[in-house]
Amino acid sequence: MSSTDNYPYNPIPWHGCPNDLTGDNQLGPYTRELTQRYVCGTRFTTWDGKVFRYGRTKTGVTTKSSQGVFNNSGVVNMALTGTHPVVAGDRTHVITLDADSGFASGGVAENELIGGIITVGHAEGNEQSRTIMGNTVSAVSLPTTLILDYPWDTTLTDTTAWTEVTLNAYNHLYYASADVCACVGVAVRNTTSLQYAWNQSYGPVYMTGTGSSGNAIYQRDCYVVGDGSVRDGSEVTIESGYQRIGYILDEGDSGTMPMVMLQISI
Repeated sequence: MSSTDNYPYNPIPWHGCPNDLTGDNQLGPYTRELTQRYVCGTRFTTWDGKVFRYGRTKTGVTTKSSQGVFNNSGVVNMALTGTHPVVAGDRTHVITLDADSGFASGGVAENELIGGIITVGHAEGNEQSRTIMGNTVSAVSLPTTLILDYPWDTTLTDTTAWTEVTLNAYNHLYYASADVCACVGVAVRNTTSLQYAWNQSYGPVYMTGTGSSGNAIYQRDCYVVGDGSVRDGSEVTIESGYQRIGYILDEGDSGTMPMVMLQISI
């Protein structure tokens, strides 16, 4: 187990570091391939302010260019027992996996949890959250050791306190949200099962519009709906439960392909 896995995770500009130009990777943020090159969630910026996030498509599904992609990782619940205390100053932490742990719901591979977030202390009203930078391999019901990005700041006296691990939001991407998942970017190329690709999260991008998309009066805010397409506020709003992802720069041809200023994450 290492603290950074075998892949870089620093912000990546096109000319900011050495690049492996084999295969499809010569296309920069428009790459799609089965080979992993970065930690999922790694940030890529371009000179004109576009931001992309590296991610992996969920098993058995595809994503579609110009449509939203969604975090389908779900949540792993862990039980913190008396053998797993939270000690101020520790940068490692032990958890015990339950039956639903990991992307395969059957344990975790080495460093599979990198980029996830562990939260402890709910039972004491003293929540602490840290990003996971590494983990040991483990089967269900066995302990796994996590490396944290920063040490715990407070010792917990109740060592049976509630604990939760949220998996990396960019490591299990889905094309349709089923209305319960967060949109984390827009696909700039079609991808197939388990392909790695960059999905845009900020800056101008064309999106597939459905219904009214920018051609209604005073309706510039845009919202992503369950199939990954975008609509403006004349049809859906935050109040109706849809996620705002930016505003429409130009309605395009009758609003069917609006140019959207994405504001999902920078």
